[in-house]
Amino acid sequence: MTLTARILAAALFACAAIPAFSQTPAAPTRVPAEMAAFFGGEWSGKGAFASGRPIEAEVSFTPELDGQWLQYRHTDRAPNSYKALGLWGIESGSRKLVMTVNDNGGGARTFASEGWQDGKVVFVRTISSEPLREERFVFERKSNDSFHMAYEVHAGDKPWRMIDQLSFERVRK
Repeated sequence: MTLTARILAAALFACAAIPAFSQTPAAPTRVPAEMAAFFGGEWSGKGAFASGRPIEAEVSFTPELDGQWLQYRHTDRAPNSYKALGLWGIESGSRKLVMTVNDNGGGARTFASEGWQDGKVVFVRTISSEPLREERFVFERKSNDSFHMAYEVHAGDKPWRMIDQLSFERVRK
């Protein structure tokens, strides 16, 4: 094959490949709009640990990465020191709503959810399968400007046990 023929063949191959590369990939699924609209903004909360000891925290939710994710930032008020940064969004592989959480204790966890249903979202993470150990966060809308959050764990056939819970009021949209 002559050099000219090789160049022509390469050019034809490149032109044939252009349609395959120029197709626009499917748009990512965004956080459910109703959920993002409700949680978006800054919140202040008060509650208690299972022991009855009080807890207060500030949280905020901000759309990120072209609306693909909802950033969740949690900061406990003193004397507690827990801080977490998370993302809520639709994971492209599973098409499930997930929450990833990184905290100031070095923790990195991923939770899955069946989605935003009737003003409630439950994120669950299986820690181990034998015996079954799970943890979950339950976020439930109480009014247009308030929600309740509970963190719970459970092991084996025992019922879910509350670790802490807070009721949040909107501070700013």
